[in-house]
Amino acid sequence: MTVVYVLTSGCARRHLPETFGVPSAAVHRRFSAWTEDGLWRRPHRAAPDELGARGEVDRAPAIMDAASVRAKKGGSPTGRNPVDRGRKGSKPHVLSDGRGPPLALGVSGAHVHDSQALLPLVLGVPVTRSRRGPRRRRPGGLRADKAYHSAERLKRLRERDIVPRIARPASSPASDSAGAAGRPNGRSHGFSTTAA
Repeated sequence: MTVVYVLTSGCARRHLPETFGVPSAAVHRRFSAWTEDGLWRRPHRAAPDELGARGEVDRAPAIMDAASVRAKKGGSPTGRNPVDRGRKGSKPHVLSDGRGPPLALGVSGAHVHDSQALLPLVLGVPVTRSRRGPRRRRPGGLRADKAYHSAERLKRLRERDIVPRIARPASSPASDSAGAAGRPNGRSHGFSTTAA
């Protein structure tokens, strides 16, 4: 019960109310043991299946996104974060259905491009029951920001009959219009055309 309280409330285990009567070190040991045993994967696989049986999974527009987080203690899926001055970090990636419940989760190092997580997450969607018809695995469509754009990966999604709606990145800085960046003549800050 204590571990569930920590996970659902966001309370740090060292700040647990004394009414639980459990030392924080014991909570940490149990959480680590359950993680190693794969306990957290079971509810994640069961929840989409149950929601699918009730017709509450909206796979038409699956949505994918990530966030960079600092990893002060390091670990296996970490890397130098290019947007955080090269500090170690990770990126949790989430593929959720149109209503919000996650269908697949993954973690990569902060230095790994988001597009590399696209196919593993789409292929990692568990087979779920459907209120009408057979069990389903793949989403009907996929929405994501331009960080997930890759011509090869878009082609592979279309081969699986998944309609991608992924923003395209800008082609190049030279092709931007002069005022697009909000600077005179489209020049970047610190750029000068005068010779010294």
